Amino acid sequence: MRIFRNILFVADRSAGERAALARAVRLALVNDAPLTLFDTVEAEAYPYLDPPIQRTVRMSNRSRLERRAGELAQLGGELARENPRLRVEAKVRLGRGDIPIVRAVLRRGHDLVMKAARHPGGLGRLFSRVDLKLMRKCPCPVYIVRPTSGPRFGRILAAVDLHPTDPETEPLARRILELAGPLAREEGSELHVLHAWRLLAEVQFGGRMTDTEEVNEVARQMEAAHRAALDDLLADFADEAVTAHLVEGRAGDVIGEAARRLEVDLIVIGTLGRTGVSGFLIGNTAERVLDSADCSVLTLKPEGFETPVQA
Repeated sequence: MRIFRNILFVADRSAGERAALARAVRLALVNDAPLTLFDTVEAEAYPYLDPPIQRTVRMSNRSRLERRAGELAQLGGELARENPRLRVEAKVRLGRGDIPIVRAVLRRGHDLVMKAARHPGGLGRLFSRVDLKLMRKCPCPVYIVRPTSGPRFGRILAAVDLHPTDPETEPLARRILELAGPLAREEGSELHVLHAWRLLAEVQFGGRMTDTEEVNEVARQMEAAHRAALDDLLADFADEAVTAHLVEGRAGDVIGEAARRLEVDLIVIGTLGRTGVSGFLIGNTAERVLDSADCSVLTLKPEGFETPVQA
């Protein structure tokens, strides 16, 4: 398995960071990919103070940055001694939030960002504002690990959006499976693939379809078309041990319900379904899933996505 070539791990002292880091190290080793330990130090700035005081503030910023860089370098050294094949380095930048992380991705060509979820889950939303902003803006896949995740995932759920008449949906669905399949093999996980479809005929026809058999026939044809699209996609992944689920309903609700019912440990999902959409927005389906998710999540963007962040 070599699906990632340059991994960035956000070492921001989140709860459960060690468990997430262990998973990042394992992915780096399996993919023979370098691992960068990355953190930020918020820069204090007081432009209204006298110049001597400003110099003192700048010295304090540099001191804190150097101290954190030393801590991460020490952590990287420990990881390298424990894993002789691991190529690891540490980077610390002044700043805060998601922007320095996205800039590091743009400048250094990272193809995966990993971090522990800031919140422990169970009560309230699992993902922090920084987590969600990364999933919105970062051009490469973002892998947020639930703090209480065990050493191995039992089940992975790949949520794919396919439309029989819209070829733009297929490339992202394919990319989701290209990542979810190898991850499932590496984790020793069951791989479940879910596609949700909805009967919109009643809405589209403004309620004029009163004949039950006519409605049922439309539903049968729509389901058959979506099943064929899912079968065509999975045919190219015949080597994967996949359990497929074709479910009627709103995707955001269906994915969350399936994740809870199957007790999945990781959801792999696209955050946007089309190209050319601003990175400030997130797709409605992903928004609903992330709002209620209580497991690790790996999010992807479609080809052609352009982040609003400047390098």
